[in-house]
Amino acid sequence: MPDLGRVLIDEPARLAHQRHGPGELWGVRAAESRGRRIAYQVALAQEVAGCAAAGCCATPAAAAARHGGVLRRRGGSVAYGPIWDWSDQDVWAHLARRRIPVNPVYGRLRSIGAPERALRVSHVISGGQLEHGRASWLRRGWPGLFEELAVVLPRLREFL
Repeated sequence: MPDLGRVLIDEPARLAHQRHGPGELWGVRAAESRGRRIAYQVALAQEVAGCAAAGCCATPAAAAARHGGVLRRRGGSVAYGPIWDWSDQDVWAHLARRRIPVNPVYGRLRSIGAPERALRVSHVISGGQLEHGRASWLRRGWPGLFEELAVVLPRLREFL
């Protein structure tokens, strides 16, 4: 099986940076995963240290507001996460205020009984998430798609 991180993230990102420059805009939040929270905390600490050395922000809170959500990545690319510190409520309130249509996947997941922690629009087939119930939600919410994938990924059924 191929390295899914490389296939789904690294290679597409490399091509995008090659074609369009070194920046990325992320719509992800620190609260969505432990790993992401740590990545944002480490990145913020690095940014604040640089800020303190340069004297650009008067307080740690000002530095966090100005520099939070910036991740400088290997190879020189930079990911900007403007909603890195938002809560779930902040996201839903923003969508409602701006009358932004909600992805129908959320409604489908709710209709099949997925708990709040499982309400994610993300890769369903990823090496790090199958054991967290995503294969079960895929089978319950999109049975036809599940069966198609199970034909080419026969071990998918092991995660149910």
